Amino acid sequence: MPLLKKAGRALSGKLTRVTLDRFIAAHTSSLRTLDIGAQNGPYAGHFPRRIGLDITRGAGVQIIGDAQALGIRRQLRGRPLHRGPRTSAGAAARD
Repeated sequence: MPLLKKAGRALSGKLTRVTLDRFIAAHTSSLRTLDIGAQNGPYAGHFPRRIGLDITRGAGVQIIGDAQALGIRRQLRGRPLHRGPRTSAGAAARD
């Protein structure tokens, strides 16, 4: 099941800290991860290669900016948001 579909299912019920913690723990990744809204980095331990983006300066924030200004929707048009784990050494090296 694609990640976004799982996220939607997990978030459509009652969202509690326990539910969110379990969801994040189940999707831990060693890949480079953009953490949007990264103030204080509560889930930084699950994503060792995370890059913290927030609109204000603070602990856990490496980039100060507005996530809406990234233009990701335009760039991803027609492409899946989650491609699954990388399997080739070359793909991981481009990271």
